[in-house]
Amino acid sequence: MITRTGYVLVSSLILISFISLFLSITWIYLFCLFLYFFVFYDAIIFRRNSKRLKNLSLNRLIESTAVYYNFPFKVKLRITNMDKRSIKHLLIIEEIPLGFSILEGKTIFWGEIKNSVEIEYTLKSLQIGVHEFKNVTIIIFDPLILFFKKIKVPLYTKVEVMPMINMPLTIPYIRTLGFVKEYGFKESKVKGIGYDFYGIREYQLGDDLRYIAWRNVAKSPERKFFIIEREEENKTDVLILLDVSMSMAEGYEGKRKFDFAALAISNLSYLIIRNEDRLHLAYFSSNNLDYIKIERYSQVPILLNKLSKIKLSGHKNFKKIYEFIMQNNLQEYYKIIITDRYLNHEDIKSIKEINNLGNLAVIILSSFCNLIYDDIIKLYINYEKINIENLLREFNKYQIKCLISELDDLQEMLIYLYKISKYYIKKRRVLI
Repeated sequence: MITRTGYVLVSSLILISFISLFLSITWIYLFCLFLYFFVFYDAIIFRRNSKRLKNLSLNRLIESTAVYYNFPFKVKLRITNMDKRSIKHLLIIEEIPLGFSILEGKTIFWGEIKNSVEIEYTLKSLQIGVHEFKNVTIIIFDPLILFFKKIKVPLYTKVEVMPMINMPLTIPYIRTLGFVKEYGFKESKVKGIGYDFYGIREYQLGDDLRYIAWRNVAKSPERKFFIIEREEENKTDVLILLDVSMSMAEGYEGKRKFDFAALAISNLSYLIIRNEDRLHLAYFSSNNLDYIKIERYSQVPILLNKLSKIKLSGHKNFKKIYEFIMQNNLQEYYKIIITDRYLNHEDIKSIKEINNLGNLAVIILSSFCNLIYDDIIKLYINYEKINIENLLREFNKYQIKCLISELDDLQEMLIYLYKISKYYIKKRRVLI
């Protein structure tokens, strides 16, 4: 191909040579012939150089084992010349995918390659998910920059940007300490072994004689035997049903709805364990279904590792999670569904069946945070509110408890529901 400079030069030479022939100006015509020869020689050099592009070898190296959201990492592009002769007047451009910003270095090389050259630069990830480096653009010029040849060399590199929840655990732990001070869910301790008085009933054959209420026996005119019954405080089991379909990949400023939910769940796990309760997490879609139970601090890294490796795919399938609850006898747990507004009639019917089991709350996640001043984004927010209000009418029709949460309010909403769950869990009646 010809550059703009070459186009102007060649077209000017043709025009001047015709004018000189027409006016019989010999010395101008001879000068044009000399320039023609010079351009032809330059084109031969360019053709030889362009054939050497086949001897270039490209390799991209990412100097980190894992790439995290909003965290810098280094990338090297190594260009090796397999030929003994050097390649001159070469322009190499690294194509950076969307979702990254350049912090340091350059993604362009201009010059001569004798043996090998490295392009080193630092990127910062702005979006969570899978990103693909696909091509490297190579452009070679002639010495006078009259001609050029442009090729795209396929160099595929897959980079998966993970959320920060897979980083060291100090961040969620420090955040949770504040919530523990604010929300003290455990009842104050009293003398005894943690049992509450429930009532007194008549003695039945087989009851332990140690639990006889002798005072009531003395007051009874018929001298009937009575047994003292007490209640044991059960551990609270919170079952979070997390939607991991493709719609949860929506979000704001590079963070997905799923990432906010994952961070909120990881923080809540510390609070639940600190209060000696149990967290059950089941994440589901049409392609995924998995379950994990957390009741000790040592299990929290397993939870964070699972959350960081979840890949959003498929569509919603609440019927699958309903069958999973029935098969694993999780009906009596306090259930929290975290999903978004993309629900159809079949999904709502399946949620109704889960609601019939009792102790259910549904959180509809918005795609945006609070305090947004962009007028265009506000239009999207208003459109989303209309859809969510229609969903609320459907849920109210079936008497399903539904809450709407902005992305940055999800943490406190989960803690609020956890506090409510303490009142729904039945106490176990025991004899003592």
